Amino acid sequence: LASMGLIQPSTVKDTNTWQPIIPLSKSISKATPFPIQDLPIIVREASEAIAQYVQAPIAMAAMCVLGTLSHLAQAEVNAPKPMDLNGQGEPCSLFLVTEGGSGSRKSSCKEMADRILKEIDFRRNQSYQEELQAWKQRYASIKSKSDRQEFLASNPQPQDPRTLFNDITFESLAGLYIDGIVRN
Repeated sequence: LASMGLIQPSTVKDTNTWQPIIPLSKSISKATPFPIQDLPIIVREASEAIAQYVQAPIAMAAMCVLGTLSHLAQAEVNAPKPMDLNGQGEPCSLFLVTEGGSGSRKSSCKEMADRILKEIDFRRNQSYQEELQAWKQRYASIKSKSDRQEFLASNPQPQDPRTLFNDITFESLAGLYIDGIVRN
């Protein structure tokens, strides 16, 4: 940190005291171009196409594409983790933050990047709703308690296949996982 000018060199030696914080300014923190050239070709081309179409910065479009890829990978790939006793790892994920003022095209980039995900979720949800209605009708037609228990044991309720949520609280989402309604 001292070499970057963020702390005074004297604080490097004395770890028990802190010097006053030096505010970040344009002279200390310089923006660097987004490394679009380092992305795989399909990711780079998708990002460039979105940026051009919505007239947004390439970094904003690329972050949205990376977020979509992370969403897709979570259900399929586990990332290794240190001290993993069962060897399963944990779902891979990215925590991405993109800053932009109102009208900077953040939502437009995200909409474009998530277009296929939304279509897939919509089709899966339609099938799920049909399966759920059929399951509820079959369950409602069973009169005896023992027959209902047997039905439930051999015919679990269909699971909600949604993977995208809008305007949901963490508590609501956690409850859906806990209740077994959402799995992905």
